[in-house]
Amino acid sequence: MEAERAFTSNSAHEFRTPLAGALAQTQLLKAELTDRRSLRRISDVEGSLQKLIRLVEKLMQLARVDARIGLSSNSVDMRQLLSSIVEELQRSARTNERLRYENSAVRKVHLKISEDAFAIAIRNLIENALIHGDAQKPVYVELRPYGEIQISNHGRVLDADELVSVQSRFKRGKTNAEGTGLGLSIATELIGQMSGRLVLKSPAPQLGEGVQAIIIWPQG
Repeated sequence: MEAERAFTSNSAHEFRTPLAGALAQTQLLKAELTDRRSLRRISDVEGSLQKLIRLVEKLMQLARVDARIGLSSNSVDMRQLLSSIVEELQRSARTNERLRYENSAVRKVHLKISEDAFAIAIRNLIENALIHGDAQKPVYVELRPYGEIQISNHGRVLDADELVSVQSRFKRGKTNAEGTGLGLSIATELIGQMSGRLVLKSPAPQLGEGVQAIIIWPQG
């Protein structure tokens, strides 16, 4: 298992630089082309490279999950950390101004968690909600009492079997949206390492559709 973890981590690091270089060169070539047929082909190559880069990033996260980075004895102000992560994502063009955040009713919440592991888990959950939700409707992130975090989207309702299977590695629901099938499993495992629990509900309460991911921390 240690050998597999080392291989995954090292391979992902080695792949990232040449892939980024290949993507940059592809985009430069695309800007120079005028023939429609050639443009379609180079666009297909660009899309494939972008998918491969996202997969490599997830594999790097997976290696960190297996290294148990969620374990920590440091106390963190989780409200401040969550706000920082969400605000950063709100500034990203990828969210397309769909991200809504509410935490005004909650005081400081201190938890013994890894900041890095927490950030990876939250980003994966929000990214998943954005990708698989209705592209024309918002994604809601809410911080509730005792540090409970709710992330909800509009979209297709998942049945009970799907809610279980999508949390497994390389498992995806019935969707045509892009993805690696790793985001939810990475989030689930990291939250578990931080002594939390991830619960999925579908339809999302109050919305009547979509999915709600709830992170629950042990009281006290």
